[in-house]
Amino acid sequence: MESLPDALLGMIFKAAEADAAITLVSRHWRRVFFSEPALREGLELTARSLGKAESEGKAQQWFATQASLLRRIGGFVQHLGYSQRFTTTDYATVSWDDPLIDMQQLAAASGMEWQLGSVLAHLNPASLRSLYLEWTSVDAAAAAALERWSGLTGRLFECRDDVPAPLLAALPSLSQLQWLEFRYGNMPEGLSTALQHLTQLSCLICTSDNTLPELTALLPLTRLRTL
Repeated sequence: MESLPDALLGMIFKAAEADAAITLVSRHWRRVFFSEPALREGLELTARSLGKAESEGKAQQWFATQASLLRRIGGFVQHLGYSQRFTTTDYATVSWDDPLIDMQQLAAASGMEWQLGSVLAHLNPASLRSLYLEWTSVDAAAAAALERWSGLTGRLFECRDDVPAPLLAALPSLSQLQWLEFRYGNMPEGLSTALQHLTQLSCLICTSDNTLPELTALLPLTRLRTL
């Protein structure tokens, strides 16, 4: 495989869902992994993958590897998936009462600092096109980053309980959003008002344990086709 063109090798890495460990094979593979555009389109930072490392006593190594990866390729990422918490229960049968293990707590226990804001700081608003946040708290630095991303076109928020206030406050700034999905326990006060600023929305999906936005509040969204 050493003789393969970089573009083809990059496609193979992508199809195999290769992680940063592959850079240890050779200098050639390391260069391709960090430079090929095909590998920079999407980045998944999930607590579930951290959970596997933690069970093997490698949590600190996991954080160090991800931090290095972000520094190198964060500016080229187009799609980011970020999950701060995970459950040891299979997702197909998970319930709201199942205990969650928190990424930030594991980071602190490993002597590392890890917050959503420190991740978003490495991303380029001009490159990022979609963002998936699952069971995530929003620190001040993350809220400031979200407000700068006016070019973001699609985003999914999944919240285990209440939608974080900084996240809600950032919504009106994201004027180019075309697709938005919210999954929340309790509808936050002010959500309907915030949605009215997203005039480019063509798809809006809200899943709630109780209350959904009033349909009359969505009348200003003239481009809305899927609800």
